[in-house]
Amino acid sequence: MRLQLHKNIRKFLLDLRFHYLNSVQPDASKNGRLAMEIPPVQGRFPKSNGNKCTIFAACDAHYYLKYAKAFIGSIIAHAPGHPLHLHIVNPDEKILQELNNLMEAIPDCPFSFSWEEVNLSHTEGEEASIYYCTIRFLRLYQFMAASQASCLCLDIDALLNGAHVGQFLARLNNADIAFYSRFKKFGGSTKLLAGTLFVNNTPAGTNFITSTGRQIDRMISAGHLMEKMDQQILYRCYLKTKREFPSLVFMGMAYPVIDLDFTVEGQIWYPKGQSKNKARYQSQEMIYANSIEARLA
Repeated sequence: MRLQLHKNIRKFLLDLRFHYLNSVQPDASKNGRLAMEIPPVQGRFPKSNGNKCTIFAACDAHYYLKYAKAFIGSIIAHAPGHPLHLHIVNPDEKILQELNNLMEAIPDCPFSFSWEEVNLSHTEGEEASIYYCTIRFLRLYQFMAASQASCLCLDIDALLNGAHVGQFLARLNNADIAFYSRFKKFGGSTKLLAGTLFVNNTPAGTNFITSTGRQIDRMISAGHLMEKMDQQILYRCYLKTKREFPSLVFMGMAYPVIDLDFTVEGQIWYPKGQSKNKARYQSQEMIYANSIEARLA
């Protein structure tokens, strides 16, 4: 009971801090922090090439090297023909060369990539990680605005799994927005899992991702990199869009779509924390990664 009370107090304080930064103190320079310049995107955002949603992921160079090949391999295995776009923060020349090589190595998966070079030397504690988690939704907004594609945005360490992934991806065409919802949880930072987000190229979907991108741009530009900021913004923009579009079609991604336990029936294996160390996840990760290594050889 006491532990739950402490958790709820912490969630309440997170909500209060976000509300303060968002509404009362949007300019970090007034709080002794320097404003942050968001760098331009490099690379290309291709136009949509059909009715199959694009699978989108963004990460830093470290996560790219650790998880990207397995991620790509799982998409080729279970979602063939779906375009894939990766956005990388601070890649080196070796990564950029590999990304270029992938465009030829995986012809069965229309592939594109973009990147950015940002100076995070002034950040403290977990702020660099918060930047990586949050900037992806600004880049998703920019990608969708340029490509006019519907997108499923996933964490780079997620894995597609099983024979029913294609059916699930096809069903997403009937929704404006979809994510793993936890609406009954207390606190604005816990209402959804930010690692799984589908946004359709519909008026309601476009309104949602536009609001999200602009809000993230505003907060990061002011130098704010607070814990769970992406969840706060996504949930608030979802509520805003729902008010403005009463007929909005939302689809929840409960099990077996999102699978935290890596079962045979799960369609998107979603690792959290130490679950990446489970043998079943690591075994599949190695199989998918090796399949891409073989194509690049």
